[in-house]
Amino acid sequence: MSSGPKPPDPTATSNAQQQYNTTAGVNQQQLNAVNQFTPYGSLQYSQTMGPNGIPQFTASQTQAPGVQQASDTLLNNINSGAGKTTAQTQMDLFNQYYQPLIDQKQKQLNNSLWSQGIAPGAGGNNTAYNNAQNLFSRNVGDQQNSWLLNSLDAARQQQMLPYGQLAALRGATAPGFVNPPQAQIQPPNYSGLVSQNYQNQVGANSAMNTGLFGIGSALGGGWARGGFPGLSALGGAGGAAGTVGGMSDAALTDAAFGAMLL
Repeated sequence: MSSGPKPPDPTATSNAQQQYNTTAGVNQQQLNAVNQFTPYGSLQYSQTMGPNGIPQFTASQTQAPGVQQASDTLLNNINSGAGKTTAQTQMDLFNQYYQPLIDQKQKQLNNSLWSQGIAPGAGGNNTAYNNAQNLFSRNVGDQQNSWLLNSLDAARQQQMLPYGQLAALRGATAPGFVNPPQAQIQPPNYSGLVSQNYQNQVGANSAMNTGLFGIGSALGGGWARGGFPGLSALGGAGGAAGTVGGMSDAALTDAAFGAMLL
């Protein structure tokens, strides 16, 4: 009787299945990593060897040179305004729009005073000169205060302007990458095949053992049903050695197999 097949090693089977799964995953990623190029930018994949010898993939997006330059300018504007208060932004706007006019009016005032003989210093009309300059300064201060009270929304809009411009740029220059068809690679069911092969071997071994037992049963049962031919002459002690009832061992065996076939 056969002792049966040896069961498969579960650790070796699991490791082999894992290797098949990893290989299928890497191959699938390689098929799906499609490089793309558009007028506004590109998308490219690169592969490096990761831990445990498993490849890793990196996706890199690159803007077109013109788009990149515009983005850098807006980002610089954002960074330069980082940390600036709203009041500071208000004064920046005031100096940008009103200071040139103030400087022009200051020059006009000075010329007017000089033309009237009103000048600072020795020999000049210091009182009149100082009064005129103080009045001008108060007017400028009042103008600044009025601007600070009424320009809050304008300052906030100014602070948010680079962000809006950057968002608009990115929206208008979106590269429009597409989603290519995705390939699917299924790894072989190695664990299942190993298990099925083992079950087949167990079944074949069981069938073989059952057949051997069947031969023994048929041999005994067939001979008995035939009345044990060749044994009817038993009882005489004078038979020659190696014979039963006048039949040799070989003849007795042939008779037994013949009776099995009846």
